[in-house]
Amino acid sequence: MTGDAPSAYEAAYCPRCGTETDEKRIDGRLRCWCPECDVVHWRAAVPVVGVAVVDRAAGTVLAFEHDRTGKFDLPSGHQELPESAAETAARELREETNLAVDPDALELFDVTVKRHPLGRYNFSTTFVVAASETTGDVEPETDADVVEWTTPTDAAARESAFVPGVVDVIEAAVDAVGGVDDTA
Repeated sequence: MTGDAPSAYEAAYCPRCGTETDEKRIDGRLRCWCPECDVVHWRAAVPVVGVAVVDRAAGTVLAFEHDRTGKFDLPSGHQELPESAAETAARELREETNLAVDPDALELFDVTVKRHPLGRYNFSTTFVVAASETTGDVEPETDADVVEWTTPTDAAARESAFVPGVVDVIEAAVDAVGGVDDTA
């Protein structure tokens, strides 16, 4: 509908009335618009919440390979109401890696917009927690093909295997929690 611009969805038909959508220039940009309702269907980033689990002693962060994208990412997913962002991060960690964490143990770490491998943009809220705050045995669960601990150096060497921007978050998370320096 609007060229190469990725979005949460491209509405071919208005979700309100079913009319085929068109484009209309608003504020200098082409916007998805319903000519029947005269409603703009805004392209907005999809909110997601994740968690960087850091093993301080090893200087590693838990990552998983997503079964739909084939890319490594931090445990993350869509917030389900009425969950808080921390509750979402804890649920996603459990669903994707089998680790449990008390949402109150999570610290807000990063808020950014990043491009998802499937083409949309995500408004991403990331928490950080030390691995010692988690319980359970790491194993792939829902959406995960592989779950692994990775150092910032290893992640950087395989950057193309990760969702864009995740390698930087891995490095910053190890620094924030005080993990070992694996570059020496």
